[in-house]
Order: sequence, then structure tokens, then C-alpha cells
Amino acid sequence: MWTNIPPELDHNFNECYNREHMPERILGLDGFVRGRRFVAYEGGPRYLALYDTRSVAAFHTEPYLALKRNYDPVSMRFVPNFKDTRKCAAEVTAQSGTVEGGFISATPIARAPGKAEGLRAWIATSLLPEVVTLPGVDFYLWQAMLAPAGLSRATVAQLNGELNKALGNAEVKTRMTQQGNELMGGTPQQATAFISAEIARWRKIIKPEMRITR
Repeated sequence: MWTNIPPELDHNFNECYNREHMPERILGLDGFVRGRRFVAYEGGPRYLALYDTRSVAAFHTEPYLALKRNYDPVSMRFVPNFKDTRKCAAEVTAQSGTVEGGFISATPIARAPGKAEGLRAWIATSLLPEVVTLPGVDFYLWQAMLAPAGLSRATVAQLNGELNKALGNAEVKTRMTQQGNELMGGTPQQATAFISAEIARWRKIIKPEMRITR
């Protein structure tokens, strides 16, 4: 779903969407796998909410339709103020690789009658492999264990040791690598340096109007 929201409601809208609306969909509805949100780099509408479901049938279940018929009071603060809203449901018909990035390009393509299979084959075998190997297309999903500020060095060292021990476990390594993960481990100092480098790298890419100020 694409939508705009008046600037004066922007902050509260995002807080509600991230903390209430998406968890309600993902955790409360059968067939919903995950949800992601994107903000437009240029053009509009400004916001895109993308839900992954096991099939498009998830949008026709009675629990989902009941939510659509009866918006909760919090949602009703924002839904009447939506502008330029566009909704659609689609199925994945072509894909290349298993990498997941933080950007999305939504490009409408008009297909000629009877050309669907040829278009799908071209996207899967030519277009997507070319896009993901373009110079400068280099991003990846990483995870790190973080702790509250002020935690004692002894506690940090203990947590770090236990985490590295877990990452070195043969069964854990097998399961994680089977899912396409690369295990790194390391010290708190190495993690701090890596995160600082990632912030510096992405700060050069993300536009100031996206309100990334740190």
C-alpha cells in the first residue's frame, strides 16, 4: 500500500504504524509472514507498506476482512487523512538470488497479450541478474547483539563470550549457514567499529529529507 499523510501527522502516524498496525497484521492474522515499510527516495506517494503472505488468499480471510470493516480508534485517527493511496496484491512470478536489501524499486510494466511467459523469463534470466551485479549495488542484512548503555564491562564480556560460544557450536553453524547466513562473531570493539562504519557509509547515501540526523 502506497500513501501520503499530512506533515503534521507524520510522526504519530509512523509511531502507530510501526508499533501497532504492523504487529497487529503480522502477529494477529494467519497467512501474514512479515511486513516492511519504505519511504520514497524521490517522487511519491511518500510511504510504502509491503506485506509478505503465504498467498493472496490471506487478504480474503474473514479475520482480515473484519479488520478492514472495523478500524480501531487509533487507526481512525489516520485513515481518513490518507492521500494518494494505492493498494494492490501481487504474486512473485520471478526472482533471482536470495539477497535482501533495504531499498525497493517499484516499476510498472505493461505486458502485451500472450507475452506473459516471455516477459517473466526475461525478468528472471536477464533483468534481475544484471541489476543485482551492477557496480555500487553492494548491501546486505546484518544482525548484532546490543545491550543498554552503562552495562558493566564484566557483563558485556560475559555476554560476548557466551554469544561467541553459541556461534561456534557445530549445530548452530550448520543451521545458520543452511539459511544463507555468514557467522562472524568477534569482540565488542570490533562490533562497534563495524556499526560505526555502516552508519558512515549509509549517511552518504540517504538523503537529508529522510530525517536521518545521527
